[in-house]
Amino acid sequence: MFVMYQKPVLLERIAFGLKLDGSTEVSKKALGKHAIKYLNEVNYTNTPHLNLFLSYSDMKLEDIKSGGPGGTEIERDVILEKIIAHEYADALRLLESKDIVQNQYFQKLECIANVHLLAKGYHSVQELGTYLMDVDNKGLHGNEEQSLRRLKLLICASYYMEGKFFECCSNFCKYAENESDLLGYSSEGLLLKKEYILMVTISSVVSVPLDNYAKFIYLQPVNRIRDQSKVLLNCMEPLIQTRFKDFFKYWNETIGESCYPCLFVIDQWNFAQLIMRSKIYFFYLRISTKLGISYMAKILGIDERQTRDEIHQLVDSTGLNVQIVDDVISYKNNHLFLDAVEKLKMNEVRLQSILEDQKKNNVKLRDEVQQNIINNEEVIEETVRREQGNIIDQQSFLNEDMDIDDDITMDEVE
Repeated sequence: MFVMYQKPVLLERIAFGLKLDGSTEVSKKALGKHAIKYLNEVNYTNTPHLNLFLSYSDMKLEDIKSGGPGGTEIERDVILEKIIAHEYADALRLLESKDIVQNQYFQKLECIANVHLLAKGYHSVQELGTYLMDVDNKGLHGNEEQSLRRLKLLICASYYMEGKFFECCSNFCKYAENESDLLGYSSEGLLLKKEYILMVTISSVVSVPLDNYAKFIYLQPVNRIRDQSKVLLNCMEPLIQTRFKDFFKYWNETIGESCYPCLFVIDQWNFAQLIMRSKIYFFYLRISTKLGISYMAKILGIDERQTRDEIHQLVDSTGLNVQIVDDVISYKNNHLFLDAVEKLKMNEVRLQSILEDQKKNNVKLRDEVQQNIINNEEVIEETVRREQGNIIDQQSFLNEDMDIDDDITMDEVE
């Protein structure tokens, strides 16, 4: 049921192949005709690559027959059409709502992951990794078991295609730990076994530290790759032996030529190359106090101008304590007390700032105290005035009482 939804990747591979340099016109014409043949079989031509296919096949749109083989009518499959047309969001919506029987669950999940990868929705594929941690595949058989294995590989591929090499390597090792035949049915899915091997090889070489290659190469999960191909061993052996020129020769020629025609691998190849060159540059900077750029370029077999530019970029981005004068890289010769002096200067600036703030606070406090004193004096004066007024009022009241008493006494006498 779901196998047909993997077939549109053929159109993407053909479109990619037609744009590659080095292919002959005869081979490109054959590819174009092959694409048109598939579109004719599914009776649907709404692909963004249609004009490209027609131009290389020497065919016109009206030359494409309608219907299936022999002009027979075929039932439309909307999901298939959406994938061919690159309308991936609609295809995913229809796939997720598609009814299935119980033994088609992982086949459907694999198909959904395929469409996410075509749409470059890598995070959506990676989210499946959390779910798969709790899945026990012992009770699975046939297509379901194969789909689950390919689903695990698709998760690894999604990390590679996003440039997350360490995650690609670590997830493959995790899945391969208990899966002796993890790569067994890989080529029956969206990606080819060759592409998975290249992705894991590149990710491992890039992400594993130089000092750990000798141990890594003999880990049990890594044997799953070594049993299928020698490319990982051929990359790591010269690195272990510090034969870096031999490594770059094999890396750039054999691995590079293998990546070039691979639709899902090539996009991250340049990034992986830059990381590996920077990794080896850093190794030499770590063990040397003085080094010539031209000498390094020569022993590594890398273009001198490229080496110079990338070392400048490495130093600027990492803040390494080195200086580059003409052709020579060397550690900066700092005086013993320079760091201490710089720290003292920084502390002096900080102390001066603190003193200024304290001075401002003291002035503000003094002003507040003075204002409080003035306010208190005014309150005291007002209180005194009120008290004096009260005394005068009381005295007047007492005088009036005395006059009243005198009058009463005189009346009594009379």
